[in-house]
Amino acid sequence: MSYILCVRLAHFYVRVLASRAEGRPLVVLRDKSVLDCCELCEAKGVSPGMGARQARAILEGAVFLPWEREDFAQAQTEWLDRCIPFTDAIEP
Repeated sequence: MSYILCVRLAHFYVRVLASRAEGRPLVVLRDKSVLDCCELCEAKGVSPGMGARQARAILEGAVFLPWEREDFAQAQTEWLDRCIPFTDAIEP
């Protein structure tokens, strides 16, 4: 018997880049869309999938950072390493 488990890491990208925002609301963008945003941004109506232009119009003073693979490589590896004791197949 096999099982499939989906783990959703809410605000993963925002948490990794939080120090770059210096306490301001943070949005991570990928391909001109919101990939992730902090809870304050969500409270103001911004959500993943929203266009960057629309998010910028809603969030004055927020920090908008582009997604770059190398920024998240270490955090991704650490998280996947935590899953290893539970399975032999992991797909991020």
